[in-house]
Amino acid sequence: MAPRFAAILAGIPTRIYGDVCGSVKEQYPDLMVLRGKGARTYSGKLAVYSDDYIEELMRQASDAVFGYSNRPTGFCRLPHRECAEIKGGKKNCGNIDGTLACGRKRPERLILAFQECVQAEADRLLTRFYFAPAAIQIPRECYDHRTRTSDAVLSGLERALKVFRVTEENMASGAPSVLLPPLNFGRKQLRQLIRKAMNSEVLKGDFSAFRQEYFHEGRYFRGHTGLAFKPGSHGIGGMFAKAEVALSANYRAGCSYASDFHWDVSASDGNALGGRFKIDCRQSGAARPTGSHVNLMPADFLRGS
Repeated sequence: MAPRFAAILAGIPTRIYGDVCGSVKEQYPDLMVLRGKGARTYSGKLAVYSDDYIEELMRQASDAVFGYSNRPTGFCRLPHRECAEIKGGKKNCGNIDGTLACGRKRPERLILAFQECVQAEADRLLTRFYFAPAAIQIPRECYDHRTRTSDAVLSGLERALKVFRVTEENMASGAPSVLLPPLNFGRKQLRQLIRKAMNSEVLKGDFSAFRQEYFHEGRYFRGHTGLAFKPGSHGIGGMFAKAEVALSANYRAGCSYASDFHWDVSASDGNALGGRFKIDCRQSGAARPTGSHVNLMPADFLRGS
């Protein structure tokens, strides 16, 4: 069975959005399409994404995937309760416009297709999403043009599906470098690697070069502050108050990863952390742990020691 996936369409003018969405759904009938608002443009047809726009887009994506609101569009948001469809009753269980949300499952892959903007804004957009979705940029020449926009999105989706296979192979490896936490690992080369994982099919050489430079003694990746990152897993998943943390705690470069995956972070000199290192947790802020190690998720979410 083909993996389920969701696509966020951002910046596409309202006038053509329905037609574009229809074309995409015709080609990919099982795709969950998440609509972002149309974006304003500069005179050169480059979209403008304000902080407010990005925040709203983040909330929409998180709600669609995780069903936080009273009108989830993705899948059953109350799996811990008895199913109203089976047991009966009048409680809202996700029956929206005759479509049972419980008939779907959480998407395994996540894509963000956005109207072209200046590079600085594109970087800000992807950084704000913390590299959770794969990125497809719709060229400025397509702006407000139905056929060109549809073709660009479909071409991007086809390309992304090929790239996913390579990225998922890396995630399944013994030391998945593309899942290192960007904030605390602190190497710009990691961000470059993740960006390549979003849109390039030829990545094995990049992964190999990155591993050769940062994987030490066959045991751990070494960050820029003397921290050692070892892959581990033992059930540390959970709910997250911040939408962007929830997304990036489940997706990287558009691919989902195991909810119990994390990094055992310790001092590379073998001594206890001893308050010597600042660990930046995107959920609760900075901490200076004193124990032997801490568990850190790819989303830079700190989870105990």
